[in-house]
Amino acid sequence: MIKGFTLPSVIQKTREAFLACFILILLPTILLKGALFDGKDFVPFDISTFAPFKYQLSDEELEKRRQGANWDLTEKDLVNTPEYRLARDEIIEGRFPHWNPYVRTGAPLLANVLDGFFYPVHWLFFFFDPGRAYGVAAWLAFCIAGLFMFGFLRKIGLESQSALFGAIVFQLSGTVAANAHDFMRMESLCWLPAGFWALLKLWEKEGRERIPSFVAFALCLTMLWFAGFPPFALPISFCFGFFIIFLSWHAFRRQGLRDAATYFTWASAAVVLGLLVASVQLLPMLDYFPDSSRNLSQTTAELAGMSFDPSGLLGFFMPAPFGMSVDNIPYDKNAITYLLYSRSNPETGKLFLPNYNYTEYAVYLGAIPFALVVWSFLGSSVRFRYFAIPVFGFFLVFAMGGWLFQLFNFLPVLRSLPPMRFVCVLCFFGAALAAMGMEVAPRLLSQGKRMLLIASTGVIFLFCLGIFFFCRYWLTDMGRDGTEILAWISELWKGSYPVAASIETVQSFFGANKEKAAETISNAFNQLQAQSLQAAGFFLLLLFWVFTNPGEHRVIRILSFRFGWLLNFFLIAFTAFDLMLPAMRANPSFPHHDLEETSVHAFLRKKRAESQPDGGFMVARVGTKMTLPDAFPPNLLSYLRIRDLNAYAFLDGRSYKPFHRLFGDGILLRKFWLNTLPADERLNHGLLDLFGIRYLLSHEELPSLGPQACPPMRDLDDKAQFFVYERKSALPRAFLVQSVSFEPSDEVALDFLTASDFDPRKAALLHEAIYEPGGKGTARFVSGNTADAERRAKTNKASVRFLEDFPSRIRIEVRDSPGAWLILTDTALPHWTASFDGSPMAIWRANLCFRAVWVDEGDHDVIFAYDAVPFRSGLYLSAIGLALILLSLAWWNGSPRRKVLVEKTDLVQIGQPGTDENEISRNDVED
Repeated sequence: MIKGFTLPSVIQKTREAFLACFILILLPTILLKGALFDGKDFVPFDISTFAPFKYQLSDEELEKRRQGANWDLTEKDLVNTPEYRLARDEIIEGRFPHWNPYVRTGAPLLANVLDGFFYPVHWLFFFFDPGRAYGVAAWLAFCIAGLFMFGFLRKIGLESQSALFGAIVFQLSGTVAANAHDFMRMESLCWLPAGFWALLKLWEKEGRERIPSFVAFALCLTMLWFAGFPPFALPISFCFGFFIIFLSWHAFRRQGLRDAATYFTWASAAVVLGLLVASVQLLPMLDYFPDSSRNLSQTTAELAGMSFDPSGLLGFFMPAPFGMSVDNIPYDKNAITYLLYSRSNPETGKLFLPNYNYTEYAVYLGAIPFALVVWSFLGSSVRFRYFAIPVFGFFLVFAMGGWLFQLFNFLPVLRSLPPMRFVCVLCFFGAALAAMGMEVAPRLLSQGKRMLLIASTGVIFLFCLGIFFFCRYWLTDMGRDGTEILAWISELWKGSYPVAASIETVQSFFGANKEKAAETISNAFNQLQAQSLQAAGFFLLLLFWVFTNPGEHRVIRILSFRFGWLLNFFLIAFTAFDLMLPAMRANPSFPHHDLEETSVHAFLRKKRAESQPDGGFMVARVGTKMTLPDAFPPNLLSYLRIRDLNAYAFLDGRSYKPFHRLFGDGILLRKFWLNTLPADERLNHGLLDLFGIRYLLSHEELPSLGPQACPPMRDLDDKAQFFVYERKSALPRAFLVQSVSFEPSDEVALDFLTASDFDPRKAALLHEAIYEPGGKGTARFVSGNTADAERRAKTNKASVRFLEDFPSRIRIEVRDSPGAWLILTDTALPHWTASFDGSPMAIWRANLCFRAVWVDEGDHDVIFAYDAVPFRSGLYLSAIGLALILLSLAWWNGSPRRKVLVEKTDLVQIGQPGTDENEISRNDVED
């Protein structure tokens, strides 16, 4: 008979497990009810509220569709949906989706891991409308997070109620819930408890019996990297590595070096196997990232500017202390942020401007769970707390980008990752500690530590009340014009930004006039006041729980069991309610609206068909100011096969640089995307001709740009609202140039491209060969004859037309070439090959970021094709990894089975009442 085994106890635990699983499935079902059952799209905002679609709506309908939108999250609608639709179209037409030619000058599609094409749940997006399928994907991720968290907490020895509490806290935590619309982030987080559970099971077992947990952890790691967000996958992988080291050390301490080495070998092999299976996505990503716009070697100052500010600690027990995008309080206008923000340049001491937004700072655990985290420090619980507490502290300090981060940021992998990303794992450890706090609380009460719990909770309660009364005092007694607050902000910031020394300038930042600035500041204080009062209310509820809970006195344990269970039930219910409210606000869904094509679409579609022999054209947004490119959201023209200068995606690392040089810092959005182009004389520059920017889109009428290319789009009141202008000087996508010179320096190329007299028709710069069919160093540089006017005239008369124009294959016909360079204004990146009348030929990087090939005299066909070497290599490695998994399972399936096997590990039992630390071992089993 197994020690401690009785049939009624098994039935009771099974019932508790089923009830917990039902609750953990029910909560995300309620949260996503609109997307799952009401036919709504699970998207953060309605695209139809943007120009030019919005001009087909009445003001009332437009306002209705805008209500409740979450403007923090843009990737899903502006990157993922268009790219999944493009990939689906490519697959239907029999081509693999390796390349996206419509984001600026083109970028790898499969290697842009943000889409997570290989994550199994994402395959729904190929078969169903992505807007509809996003809700199912989010629901599955919520369920995975909650169910695996419950299983892990039960595995480390917590009772069902405590495990359910911790699972709910993790499942609905701010970090998970705020990123539900960024599915690739949420899906990375949801595998965290599953990986820990698998590693613990791997530690318990021996021999072949380790294979199921070995395979399970390998697949967890694969899913983590398949999900599509490396900035979350990397910290989570670090957590797994730390846990492997912790368990290995624990095995060494209790069983010796051999046992520790055996476990470490199994776990390391599982890591290798998991990454091997993920190679089909990892290898293309690793191959592309060095050439992408992602900065893989950021300076210490850049990293410090993207660290987690200590003021964000308020977010652990307040759902949104500095606002949420649905609250219509702009982050960059929130006075509280400017009063508390303290991140500064470690080299100059100058304060950075706040980088706060709710998604990055959504660390909410709930007010009650936060107090229980503190309680978990006060009493003995399962041994996992000895791992969870220091790792929680390590990642929190690490995310702040201070001395600890700087100690490790010599590692290349860390220099590519904003420190604030490391807060993503805190929700897991915080939820686990909160569950331990709930478990240990009755024992603390029984040991006479009730006053200790009251004191620790009371301090936090009084702190929240202090914030509440401060906000209330300022709003009522310190003057509603905000003068004193403006003076405080001025005093804090004038040392870093001298312009802030003027209170009038600071006031103009918050509002167009004195009254508007005061209103903006008051809104921020009102919100913080409401948040602090809400948190104080939940802490008061917890104090009531402490006063009324009888604890675990042996005399009254039986009599008080039902009452204690009821108190715990209400604690769980209030916590779920507390977490559901911000989760619902951050996760809106909208009725499905088909985006009916407008007159602008019809015009652009017609012009794209007419320009097919030229390879199409590029569009850009234009306005009186360099603002967000909201005149037709970027990327939404890809289904029309139109290239977009303002594309919002991971692009190459060079094509934005000449625009930055020409237009200045204001043109950049997050360092490498492009804002609206200013409507001035620079629109006539040859750089725009080179990029093939033919049509300019605007919701402003700009007479300086000349006549409109098509009649303006009008709203329901017959008022002209959307305008299209044509740049007739734009070059076709491919053209011949006679005069070229070799120049390896990108800086010289930028000077050349932005010179006032730059004419892309006259000359080009070549940099290096990106494809050399004869091997590296064999490409032949052929200089054009710059002195031969007759040859230049023949070059201008030669015919260049596109015969095939697919994302990964382009066929260009050149007729009457005098011997010249063919410039293709597509991104020059590795793995593109070229053939000349069927024979391979070298491709040169030209004019900073484009492709060039030499075309001999006469008539020729030039073919560019994408050779996806990293994808094929990754596919082979993934196939090998899957084969190894199948072989492992076959080996395990052939092992002899025991009738009964129960493992009791000292890891999960130490600290539990009634256990003797010296008597527990892995073989504590009786048959």
